[in-house]
Amino acid sequence: MKTFLKIFIIISIFYFNMTQVAAKIPMSQTHPINNTSDHILEQITPKFKNKTLKEINTTITIPSNYNEQEIIIAPKVFRTLKEYNFKHSYNVDLKITIKNNSQNKYTYLNNSYIIQTDDLKRYGIDENFDFVYNLKGFDQRDILASYKYNLTANDALKSLYNNHKIDISKLNKLLKKKNYKNLATYYLDYYNHKYNSNYQNINDFNIEVMDEIFTGKLLKKKIYNKDLIRLTYNYFYNKDLTIDHKSIGDYMNNQYNLENFTINNKEKYKIKTIKISTKKLYFYKTDVYMEFKLSKV
Repeated sequence: MKTFLKIFIIISIFYFNMTQVAAKIPMSQTHPINNTSDHILEQITPKFKNKTLKEINTTITIPSNYNEQEIIIAPKVFRTLKEYNFKHSYNVDLKITIKNNSQNKYTYLNNSYIIQTDDLKRYGIDENFDFVYNLKGFDQRDILASYKYNLTANDALKSLYNNHKIDISKLNKLLKKKNYKNLATYYLDYYNHKYNSNYQNINDFNIEVMDEIFTGKLLKKKIYNKDLIRLTYNYFYNKDLTIDHKSIGDYMNNQYNLENFTINNKEKYKIKTIKISTKKLYFYKTDVYMEFKLSKV
């Protein structure tokens, strides 16, 4: 009986370790990017508390002479959010009000709610300067160099320094001394050993392992390494940045909806408050696209 129990425990531990790294971040498909329908007006008003952005109010107005069958609404709220810097994790309320000044009745079009990473090239960002050459994220979009990895005092880094004080100036020398090409290869070796796996790239680990890499005190050092940049991008949009407690990657791989609503002519409707949050990577800019549609009844 004791022998059987030991075998069972060993198998259970092995299974647990393997499942910890079994499911990496899935590749996600993107939808076409649209602009809000012509003649539909959008007014954005940010609100602050102690100089920190706390709320974004956007009013979408359907003009009085509007008579189209379908309305595309692609609010520019995330471009507004991108304009502000945060000193710590944030929670921003997004409040959308739709004013229907037309003579028609409009209703929310089911399954039209899209949240995904934005296509930054539509803003004229220079492909040869701002993007990392030949580097794509989980969404197959090119990644900006601004997603450089911010060094974190995680358990792997503490182990590299034998739990002594972390001296950033000695990082490369210490990696070289221990025969690691760079920090990414060290992380790969550390977590492969920890979880008894044999992955070839740190981006093959699942989100829980990535979460460990980004857990710890932020250090004043950003590292330009392609694998770590991709790791940062993939983690940010699949874990850290959430909208109504779901990651951007979650929205891209599943269909979610706004509440069903209908707006009579000469009336307005307030969509339930949408909560935008980050926990660890609050200092990165959000490149997110949102869309939903209305249909004339």
